Amino acid sequence: MELRLDSAFVVFDAQDSGCVSYGVEVSGRRWFVKTATTASGRRSLQRAFQGELTGLGRRATSSWTWASTPAMIRDRGAPGTPRPECLIERGSNFDPGRPKLQHHKKPHFTGYDRVPERYRHRHGDHHPRPGAWMDCGIYMPVGRQALCFGEEEHHMEPRNAGTSGDLTSRLIENPTWTDSMVEESGIEVRDVPFVTVGGGIGSFVTVDYLRIAGVPTNQIAVLSNIDHPWQTYQYLTRVSQIPEPERIRSDSSSRPDNIWGFPSYALSEGWQDRSVRPLLRVLGEPIFSDYWTPRAGAVFASLERESARIAYPEMLVKGVVRMVRRRVGGGYYTILTPPAGTTATKRIAYRSRFVHIAVGYPGLRFLPDLQAFRETHGDFHHVVNAYEPHEHVYEYLKTTPGTVMVRGGGIVASRVLQRLMDDREKFGLRTEIEHVFRTFVTGAHGPHPWSRRKGGNGFAYQGFNYPKSVWGGQLKAKMRRLEGEERAAEYRRMGGTNTPKRRRWQKQLQAGRDAGWYRAYRGLVEEVQPGNRLTSVVQRDDGVQKIPSDFIIDCTGLEADIADHRLLNDLLTNGGAGRNPLGRLEVERTFEIKGTASGDGALYASGTATLGGYFPGVDTFLGLQVAAQEIADDLARRGWAPRLGPLRSTAQWIRWILNRPVEGSAQWSRS
Repeated sequence: MELRLDSAFVVFDAQDSGCVSYGVEVSGRRWFVKTATTASGRRSLQRAFQGELTGLGRRATSSWTWASTPAMIRDRGAPGTPRPECLIERGSNFDPGRPKLQHHKKPHFTGYDRVPERYRHRHGDHHPRPGAWMDCGIYMPVGRQALCFGEEEHHMEPRNAGTSGDLTSRLIENPTWTDSMVEESGIEVRDVPFVTVGGGIGSFVTVDYLRIAGVPTNQIAVLSNIDHPWQTYQYLTRVSQIPEPERIRSDSSSRPDNIWGFPSYALSEGWQDRSVRPLLRVLGEPIFSDYWTPRAGAVFASLERESARIAYPEMLVKGVVRMVRRRVGGGYYTILTPPAGTTATKRIAYRSRFVHIAVGYPGLRFLPDLQAFRETHGDFHHVVNAYEPHEHVYEYLKTTPGTVMVRGGGIVASRVLQRLMDDREKFGLRTEIEHVFRTFVTGAHGPHPWSRRKGGNGFAYQGFNYPKSVWGGQLKAKMRRLEGEERAAEYRRMGGTNTPKRRRWQKQLQAGRDAGWYRAYRGLVEEVQPGNRLTSVVQRDDGVQKIPSDFIIDCTGLEADIADHRLLNDLLTNGGAGRNPLGRLEVERTFEIKGTASGDGALYASGTATLGGYFPGVDTFLGLQVAAQEIADDLARRGWAPRLGPLRSTAQWIRWILNRPVEGSAQWSRS
């Protein structure tokens, strides 16, 4: 039996995910098939799997069983490969509209009888009778990926019914659009001079500058799929073991809610606590004390306060941005897919003179051996990324002695180690830690005595991501002059994984070394083998060693390629954008994306997607503010936004102190 695209009774193409979805009726049963047609589509389906899968094996419960679906996908004539098995939840709570997948089956399975014994359900090895098959399945054809769900639960409608105002093939294929092309598609058009895409802290600080300069809210649109600017950052800090009472890695004066940086976080905390200790810490850092850093909760609270003050919710429009295309005659069209049922058309086109993109990290980056293990064995429970929810690791260790392997040597690894060591002290646990470094730092290192970074016991120590002079000193001035390979070489020299050297962490780690429950070494993990426990095959200086552990936590970061992000990939393909020496978006010193100009309009970007440009510290609070200031100044030079002069700046700072709303500018003009 085949589920063929050419026999579909409905087709949904040009999807945000890079997939094609279609409905097929076979033998009186309807199927909804979603199959990838692009590399980004395959990655999106992988993320869909990884977001739900947590492994089967010894953790199977009686609510799961194997079911077969006699289906085969053929996509646009490409030969498919049958994958007849999928794991389906049983019982009254089963919702085929959103199946909960618990195991990523091995790709070589081609029949129920070939499923390995350890993956079969305890209810028996019998083949499910045809009458018990559910209209739900997962399919992974060779070279492609696809999901298939029951049609009835998806309430599929005939082609074009309820989907008016969608992207046409003409729009998708053309890098520049005319107004008539968009009008012909039926997409609703909204005119807003300045659009920022992302809605995170990068968008927030840019909007904050413009609002303080005097730009009204009706001239700005924030397109985002999150409810408030700190939402993603709050999630990342929480899962990477920085709860709200803990302190983040940020300077006291780096305040995304306060463009002036005064009063600093330390002064605010001292005022609230009626204590001078934060101020004394700042005065003594880093010689007599560790760098003072703010609590995560204080950052979120201050962002919430400033969000209300500048009327940020009035500018927020919920949805997912599909693409940004240049407009004939100048400016841009930004295509938004709003939540289903909220608008008359499937898409909304924002026509603007300026666009700003701050979409954050494209995605998680796994070490190759760990990614291969997860994809091959479907174990997303014992092999986790530090930026994924993994509280189950710490809860397990509270009940059972175990060993955790930590991979990586940056700030996230330090936070995970702190959580493991704190739990060990607090609950009297017997947790053991294997810490593998790819680069094991044994001491201070650098090209000359005036440019050296402290190090030891595997770690490279530095208070912040980069030397502080990149935000306003010699390095900032130097980087603005460098081009090409010279700039890349300077990034390599001052970059690299590093972490703060905090006294409490040093005491805990030394105690672990002395007692033998913390073991750190340099090595290259060649393979991770499954079993009752995970076994990592590590190539060390003294030979190959097999190291057992119960869990592996990957702390190597969020450095996925920018092409993994659908919007950024479209800019590279159709928007004229190029890559800088580090492979990210190439931007001007004003943060305008090179090659994307459209008439008198400009397309800007800030945040991690621009790392490798003329300004290094882009992925920090202060770096986002530097970018926002450059963008606001460029908009003023272009005659659109008011320039923030000393008198208005002082007046607005007073309003900030008093928590009064931003005043409009008398000099505002809608040019």
